Amino acid sequence: MNKNVQEKLYSFIVTNLPKEPLELLAQNIILKYGVVENFLEEELVVTPKARLRPQMRRYLIDEAFCTFGGEVCHTAPRGEHYIVNQFGDITLSHVEVPHGSKVRDATHRKLLSMNNALLEP
Repeated sequence: MNKNVQEKLYSFIVTNLPKEPLELLAQNIILKYGVVENFLEEELVVTPKARLRPQMRRYLIDEAFCTFGGEVCHTAPRGEHYIVNQFGDITLSHVEVPHGSKVRDATHRKLLSMNNALLEP
């Protein structure tokens, strides 16, 4: 994404979204990461943790999003789900991307991003 567009998006989000829910969401996500790490350290001794860690993070971040009225939506064809939060005209969702990786294409994200078509370069 173009740096100028990214800065405009950040500015738009900061100006138009209430601060408290975003701060609480950030705190909840950090707490959920801790829950995952504690579980993996306490419960898994022999089993490799590399596959379970991102799965648990994803589902616990979903839980954090739902504490702010997030809606569970199902992908089509049904098989997975994703969470969206509505703040006025802004729809917020999430995807976790490991450092150095790219976001994989997903139909539901393409549909969500159609609202941002005017913002795309």
